[in-house]
This record gives sequence, structure tokens and C-alpha cells, in this order.
Amino acid sequence: MLELFIDRLASLANMLPTQIIGVKDLDSRYLYCSPNFASLLGYSVEEIVGKHDMFIGEENNASRICEDKQIIQERRALPFIHIDKIKGKLTPLTFIKSPIIEEKTDSVIGILCQVFEFATLDPAQQIINMYQNLNLTQKQNQQLPNLSKREKQIVFLFLANLNSAEMVEIIYQMEGKKISKGTIDCVFTDQLFHKFGVYNRQALYVKLVELGYNRLIPTEMLPSTTIALDTHDLY
Repeated sequence: MLELFIDRLASLANMLPTQIIGVKDLDSRYLYCSPNFASLLGYSVEEIVGKHDMFIGEENNASRICEDKQIIQERRALPFIHIDKIKGKLTPLTFIKSPIIEEKTDSVIGILCQVFEFATLDPAQQIINMYQNLNLTQKQNQQLPNLSKREKQIVFLFLANLNSAEMVEIIYQMEGKKISKGTIDCVFTDQLFHKFGVYNRQALYVKLVELGYNRLIPTEMLPSTTIALDTHDLY
């Protein structure tokens, strides 16, 4: 069934070469990606198919696997904002991940990944709506900890799959303030791990996704801040 789906998808990609799509199995390995998918990520099709997201680094790969598990468990399409270093440049991309469900068994058999260059989506109103809805949920849920402005920034950038050094660069672009990588690391170990009751970054990522932070944009980062990433503006 999944093989047939991929064959039809490949035919569609051949007819519509601008499509940026990929298919993963339930173990998060790529079974197929369109040529534009590979090109956008800076790799060849052969370098991607048969592999996890290892080409983005082990830490980010773990977070992408968590995303895939969420799609399988929730059985619905979800958007994820990824900021990856592609060809030496930090590039924001939006991934829409959807479960592939076999009709006869009603079981998830794979994951469809559609990729959009962030600048082409005009996502501002959608982001604001998501924030308002999730902010209301946060007020109603007493289990969610109160976060400082810096903690909110770091959580958002962490869920966008940036490491500490890359967060330093982004925060400098946002605020014009140079903070150290060690300062970022301390926010994780001394503050966020404690607030969320975890002991490492991978566990923190899972916890944040469970609580819905992957769909929450801090208000401090919305209307007044533009993060310039080479030729891209995030907001």
C-alpha cells in the first residue's frame, strides 16, 4: 500500500516539479523525496532516501523523530517550523507533516512531508491565531510553568531545532546583545530542566511538544522583531 502511494506521489512530482515532498516510514526513514525536496535541503535524493534526518545533526534528528511520533499518535497533519543550516546558511522552512492512513486497516503506515520556504507562506495571521488560542489554553492549564522572556525565546528557538551557538547568533540579531553560549546552556540546566522536571534536552523537547509549546510563538517575538537570516525574514 505504501509503495503504491509513493509511486503515485512520484508521478505527481514528475508532473509538478515544483512540489517539495517526501515520505517517511514509521521508523522516520525517508522512503522517497522529490528532487526539489533534496535540492532545497542541499542534498541529493540518494543522500536522503533510506536515512533519518541525520544530515541535519544528531541533536536535531532526535527532535524530528519526536515530531514524527506525534504525527503517528495524533493521526493528524501538523506544521513545524525548522531552522536548519543549509549550505552554510541558517534557513527557515515550514514542514507540514501528515499521517498516511491505509483505508482497509485504518492504520498509519507512513508520514507525508511537505516543505515550504518560510518567506512564501505569509504566515503572520496564522501564527497570531495559533498564539491566541494556545495562550488561552495556557491560562486555563495550571500545570504550565510561567516563563521569563529569555526562557520563552530559548524554548521557541530550541523547538525550531537551533543549538546553543545558533541561539546566540539569533538573539544577537534580535536584540543587538551578545550573550555567551554558556549563558544559554545555563538557562537549560538551571532553569528549564527544573521548571519542566526533566534532565536533558531530548526529554525537554518531548515535554514541550506534549504541552503544546511547539505551536506557541512568544508575543515578544511577533510584531516588532525581525530576524534576518541571510535573505530571509522570519516575521
